[in-house]
Amino acid sequence: RHLPTQLVEAFRSTLEEVVDAELLVHVVDGSDANPLAQINAVRQVVNDVVAEHDQRSAPELLVVNKIDAADELALAKLRRALPD
Repeated sequence: RHLPTQLVEAFRSTLEEVVDAELLVHVVDGSDANPLAQINAVRQVVNDVVAEHDQRSAPELLVVNKIDAADELALAKLRRALPD
């Protein structure tokens, strides 16, 4: 799953702030049908933006929001895929 090109371009200047960030707080919608795809799509965009500036991405703090509304199976998959 990819983020829409128009969305990425509209937020390009905001996204470029990740280049100077010391920490990325990545908030994920736990109630999404496939939160792992959401995580991977965002990480790809961040990596692309950072690579354009010959930089490395800052450490990431992953926060799963809406876990009370999340599917237990999806959360279990997420925990297995991202054990830390």
